[in-house]
Amino acid sequence: MKRKSFILSGTLIGIFLLLASCTSRSVSTTIPAPTVPQRAIVLGDISDDPAEVIEGSQPFANYLASQLSEFGINVGEVKIARDTDEMIELLASGEVDLYFDSVYPATVVGDASGGQVILRRWRYGVEEYQSVIFATKESGITSIAELQGHVIAFDNQFSTSGFVLPAVTLHNAGINLVGKENHTVDVKSNETGFVFSFDDQNTLQWISNGFVDAGATDDYYYEKMFSDEIRANLVELARTDFVLPQVVVA
Repeated sequence: MKRKSFILSGTLIGIFLLLASCTSRSVSTTIPAPTVPQRAIVLGDISDDPAEVIEGSQPFANYLASQLSEFGINVGEVKIARDTDEMIELLASGEVDLYFDSVYPATVVGDASGGQVILRRWRYGVEEYQSVIFATKESGITSIAELQGHVIAFDNQFSTSGFVLPAVTLHNAGINLVGKENHTVDVKSNETGFVFSFDDQNTLQWISNGFVDAGATDDYYYEKMFSDEIRANLVELARTDFVLPQVVVA
């Protein structure tokens, strides 16, 4: 009987020592860090050259994200749409947060998507710009009234400075603008035909090659991107009113 008590006591002591040794050790437990959701602010633009636009816009997207961390935003992204219809869908669905463009397309997209203009944006360091309507000296055209019976090249149908501003200016001056499929289509003497070149450099090239008789671009491009030699062979026919270079739609 005494032997059994000794064995039992020895067992209890062993268990006690084992428990004591376990509690005396420092237990290291790795607790996984909480996952922080990646919430992005997405900037939108419209272009047929996404790589170029993303390269120019990504630093700004990154900067905005860095300034909005207290609101849970930690990533900046740039999303490019093919046209205004796609941008309308991206804004309406919330896939794009901020859309930057000139006044006319921004108004069209904002109205159709339910977006609102919240900011004005300077471009190339200027707060406003205007369009310049011009022709070559060889054309003999010296005023917009003399564009009747000729063809003018605009940028594209959603360009504020390359189409809307100069078209409104010509319309208000009594010019009968008629869209043409291309520059080879005949133009009546009581109308001014217009075609889209889809690029300012194309407009200049078409004028230089005699495909069209006049063109339009914004004043920054006309004064900074056209060389002195090129402008020496051009005649300014008119300048439009000033407008904001760009606005921001949210």
